[in-house]
Amino acid sequence: MKNALIKDTLREIRHSLGRFLSIFVIVALGCGFFAGIKATMPDMVDTADRYFKENKLMDLKLVSTVGIRSSDVEKVKEAANVRGAHAAYSKDVFYFHNNQNLVLKCISYNRTLDDDSPNLMNKLVLLEGRLPENEGECAVEVKMSSPDSFKLDSKLTFAEPDKDKQLSETLKHDTYKIVGIVTSPLYIGYERDSTTVGNGTIVSNVFLPEEEFVANYYTEMFVDLDVDDGLDPFSQEYKDQVESKGAGAVKAFDESVSDRFDKLVSDAESQIEKSQKTADMLSVYITLNQAELSVKREEMQKTVNEARAKYDAANERQQGSTSALLAKSALLQSQNALDMIDELLADNGDLSGAAHTKYVAQLDEAYKEINEARETLAAQKDAAVYHFDRFEASDDYSSFEGDSRKIDSIAKVFPVFFILVAGLVCLTTMTRMVEEQRVQIGIYKALGYSSGRIAAKYLIYSLIAAVSGSCIGAAVGLKVFPYIIYNSYKIMYNIPKLDTPVRGSYVLWCCVVSAGCEEALAGDDSETRTKDTYRP
Repeated sequence: MKNALIKDTLREIRHSLGRFLSIFVIVALGCGFFAGIKATMPDMVDTADRYFKENKLMDLKLVSTVGIRSSDVEKVKEAANVRGAHAAYSKDVFYFHNNQNLVLKCISYNRTLDDDSPNLMNKLVLLEGRLPENEGECAVEVKMSSPDSFKLDSKLTFAEPDKDKQLSETLKHDTYKIVGIVTSPLYIGYERDSTTVGNGTIVSNVFLPEEEFVANYYTEMFVDLDVDDGLDPFSQEYKDQVESKGAGAVKAFDESVSDRFDKLVSDAESQIEKSQKTADMLSVYITLNQAELSVKREEMQKTVNEARAKYDAANERQQGSTSALLAKSALLQSQNALDMIDELLADNGDLSGAAHTKYVAQLDEAYKEINEARETLAAQKDAAVYHFDRFEASDDYSSFEGDSRKIDSIAKVFPVFFILVAGLVCLTTMTRMVEEQRVQIGIYKALGYSSGRIAAKYLIYSLIAAVSGSCIGAAVGLKVFPYIIYNSYKIMYNIPKLDTPVRGSYVLWCCVVSAGCEEALAGDDSETRTKDTYRP
């Protein structure tokens, strides 16, 4: 009897294929929509995570108001929880295109670091062409706002935005040939860094080898921290680890910049003091007449003799000691002053003589050095350092996370429609089927089949439709819908092709839910109607 019932159920599926497919399709659509949209968020996050890891996106960005030196980078590398660090140059330039000055940002990349280097970060992703290999070559990113001249083999000519400066102070060349189209994990969205140049909007980025920059200071430093690689890159746990493990790098950077700033101020003050002494001496000697110079020579000769005696004594006690070096410095200074007096005496009072002309020029140079040192000192404000994580450095990452979560919120609505619509279709279909087979149900009753066994036929019928529909629908939905949805976001983000794995948990979830709902609705109705269909 059991085999006959199963055969009859399979025969029923074959004879009422349209009815079976209506349940199959509605369940497949519901599960496909639900699973596909629900999986879009984890697919987007996993794809971004893979993209960040493959291209070694930085964890921390450091900048300072007095630039960055190689010594700062080395100090940061020695800090706790730092895997690697490297600095980069950047420069905002004008690019004249379509009768307007567009602002581009030139960014350096280090082509000497290999893929295994812990200091390699923010790898460029090559889309077309090749990376620059020769002087005068560049790579560009192409996005909606990029000029239409951003094509392979095109040439870009830059101009310095600051009228008081020359572009040659920062870049080796002013014209570069485009040899590659690239993207950078530093910029995954539409917006670029802010700027004080032009209208305040950077249109696009241009990437140059580090050797193309001739600036004295780096502009930014990127740090790779020893955070847990298994963390979701958008999670609060990741942000907390960056904050805690990045504290050492920030402290080391702050201390290094502060020490360098203090030395810069000290050097400027020492230069002022040294140049002032030279200026004072020159200004006195070039105004003396022959008699006064003769008197001054005798005094200076005594000073030289005393200085030599002190040097000889200190050198005998300990050659190369601090006292010996100081004595030697004093001897050289007094000897230079004596030589200067001798040269001025040789002019015989001629103020236009060779010695007077020479030392007047040196006096002018000393005053120039004093003024420059004072200007440098006045321009130096207190050194300030700033640190940013990925989300603080760019709004792109927060926007990407927010968009993925919006899709996940939408997915929460679909289960309701999926359950209601699929259940309604199943209920209606199975009700009609039972009504149409009243005579056949009576025959089963007459042959001794119980109501439960008879209802099992219709339960199996709906179960096969629900399970097969949910499995196939979910599997297809997991591949199709995330791809369609993400492609609509490709206008805003430049992360490469989305990964859409078949997530077994989603398929299983859909099978359990759809089968449970179908059996709950269709099963109750079928058994009730089976009992009432035939009364002897």
